[in-house]
Amino acid sequence: MYNMGTVVIQPRAQDDIMALSCVDPAAMGCVLALFRQLETDPAKFAQLLVNGRGSFKTDDFNVRKWVMAQDTGRALWRLKHLALEREGKFFRVVYCVSRDFKCAHVLAVVRVYDAKAEFDYDDPTNPLVRRVFDAYDALRGIST
Repeated sequence: MYNMGTVVIQPRAQDDIMALSCVDPAAMGCVLALFRQLETDPAKFAQLLVNGRGSFKTDDFNVRKWVMAQDTGRALWRLKHLALEREGKFFRVVYCVSRDFKCAHVLAVVRVYDAKAEFDYDDPTNPLVRRVFDAYDALRGIST
């Protein structure tokens, strides 16, 4: 049996969603609907920490560890909305899960252009990477 989880969209990620809603409101509606689905389906919420979860052809989302971030001690993950990807719309959701596994904190929502995100996952000096790291550290109470 799984526990219900909550998806909390942090303020900067809310800004991301608002900006992306101007570009593709339907896609952002799908992303928000997936967040609601995660909250109402405990089994799906539990999959947020399963590296490699989700097959492109059959599943609604895919999860991967953000390796470079995790190598720095930050338990960050990225989610792909596979239904959107099958339509040729590419977005990444960067998140972490609370220590008690009851809350997923969305830290960024990024549109991917030409199979490349606007930020480089492996570049710790990238402004978006810094923003996500700072948000994660603030949630965890880590001073930088």
